[in-house]
Amino acid sequence: MATVLLTSEFILNGLIAAQGDSATEYCDTNPASRGLYVYVTAANPGHGTYKVRLKVRGTSAHFLIGSTDDVTLPTARQETVNLRKQRAQGTLLKATEEPKAEALTFAKFFTDHYYPYVVTRKRSHKRDKELAVRVNKVIGDKKLTEINRLMLSNLHMSLLNAEKLAPATCDLHIRFVKHALQLAVDWSMLEKNVASRFPMFNVDNRSNDFLTDAELQRFVQTVQASKNKVIANLILVMLSSGMRLSEAMSMRFVDLNMDNRTISIPASHAKSRRLKSIPMGDLAAEALQSQLATKGDSEFVWVNPKTGKRYVNINKPFDVLRKKAGVPTFKIHGLRRTFATTLANAGTSINVIQQLLTHASPVTTDRYIRISSKTLHDATNGASSAIRAAMAVAPALVEA
Repeated sequence: MATVLLTSEFILNGLIAAQGDSATEYCDTNPASRGLYVYVTAANPGHGTYKVRLKVRGTSAHFLIGSTDDVTLPTARQETVNLRKQRAQGTLLKATEEPKAEALTFAKFFTDHYYPYVVTRKRSHKRDKELAVRVNKVIGDKKLTEINRLMLSNLHMSLLNAEKLAPATCDLHIRFVKHALQLAVDWSMLEKNVASRFPMFNVDNRSNDFLTDAELQRFVQTVQASKNKVIANLILVMLSSGMRLSEAMSMRFVDLNMDNRTISIPASHAKSRRLKSIPMGDLAAEALQSQLATKGDSEFVWVNPKTGKRYVNINKPFDVLRKKAGVPTFKIHGLRRTFATTLANAGTSINVIQQLLTHASPVTTDRYIRISSKTLHDATNGASSAIRAAMAVAPALVEA
């Protein structure tokens, strides 16, 4: 145990277990949040868990607040104040101290701890609930400390052979288990994550949902000729910026900075739940300027001219344009993939594309890109040109 004034700087750079200790509790010396501490393990430096130590009816109890990766220090302090108020009012009847792993099955951990935690933090939490149904058939009755890699291997193979799931879907189930067990480790309910570095099938299931050069030309010309200028402008903005559909459709006029040519994506609408800003290209600027010229009473950019209300779904008009352009089975998200692929074929580095797509990892960005055969041939011919230049060296020099 160590006492320290918790600060944002300390949370960012100071979360390291004391030398020789497997774990360290850093207790906050701020009197307003007395009882708050951060639990850090030697195996997971840089990450910690906010907890509150309080005496309830004469017994010391520990209340879990959350991971330092997900909960800010001001929020943790406010939660501490709230707990102390509840104790003073006599409403804090039972501590939420974590149960021991040896008494907790995976199914119960999912129901009582994992799902309540991710339901407000993870957009795909409903998907996790679906994955848990299959996972619980195999390891749901196993205690956290009993789960081993053989069980995970049996789960992995049963999903492939018995459930007849695609290899990539089987991998998704294992990644879910890995995330769940890692949270148990972070919350000091488990010593180690046995799913760490588990071998996946790693099948390349990247989508081919992007437009070829010929399809792009037909599609853009069809969109430009559309009588529904609002839908046309929305599609052109998405195609030329790589914005996600949910981010683009929730766009407000206040989010546009036409002088600096940027579009703000509020944290409430961003997939990462963080405020972001993306550059506005020439085509996007023209489309948005067109919307500004017809601005009505709504704060939103994409408003149905017939109803006066903002669009919440454009699947039907999008499909009409797609079919008219003669593009088969192309989805709206393919606009984002086409944006990334177009940049890659133009020679843009993957790091730049990653920033434009606001991806957290270049690995994700790579899944969006399909290099055209022309680009590959041009690259090969570049190497051929260099070799031919070397072959053309003066004979005298070669003899020497």
